[in-house]
Amino acid sequence: MDVIDIHVKDKEIPLSSMLILGRVGEYGVTQIKFDISEYVEQYGDGNIALYYTTSGKDATKFPLVAERDGDMVLWTVGTDVTRYAGLGYVTLVLLDESKLKKSFSFPCMVLMSSDNNISEPEEYKDW
Repeated sequence: MDVIDIHVKDKEIPLSSMLILGRVGEYGVTQIKFDISEYVEQYGDGNIALYYTTSGKDATKFPLVAERDGDMVLWTVGTDVTRYAGLGYVTLVLLDESKLKKSFSFPCMVLMSSDNNISEPEEYKDW
């Protein structure tokens, strides 16, 4: 299982640095670990929430499940995100109760994969 470390800073990650995700981990990214120590130092501690936003005309935003251990937040990439092929954004937010203190987003690209429902080809027939 590969873990990608992302050091959360005030600067957003540009599209040119987007994270490529496969539908079943084929690009090696299965977990992402966020170091939020600079945020906590600068803005104070608070609750963490993680969201994914799809792109396009039918864009949708939904929460992600992440584990926090001190200044580290670990997100395991799952089918909740990888079922949406195309560009999306993961956003980590630092909250003081319900008030937003700071947020950080980075782009992700979920690449399409083969359909799992492909039937086996017919047996080769010798003419």
